Amino acid sequence: MRIAAAMEEQVPGDLRGAWYLSILGVRPAAQGQGLAQGLLRLTLARADLARALCFLETFNPLSLPFYRRLGFTRTVECVEPVSGRTYWLMVREAARRP
Repeated sequence: MRIAAAMEEQVPGDLRGAWYLSILGVRPAAQGQGLAQGLLRLTLARADLARALCFLETFNPLSLPFYRRLGFTRTVECVEPVSGRTYWLMVREAARRP
């Protein structure tokens, strides 16, 4: 609870009304099959329809390119003060409709 509270304090003010995407994980043996992208596709489509800003946090630097491919363009490097671990807060604007 202390870690979650400490991370919440670091969320920029412009994200207070944004959609927060919580924990997503795929077993290593199942990675590379499009499962994570499939899990996120529906949520991101709904966010686009709602014109909602989305954000997430990841402690895994290897996941940064994956989230960038899904449209998360703003990345803020943070340090979680309880454990001292680095993590990244990533933000995705709603996709523009033609």
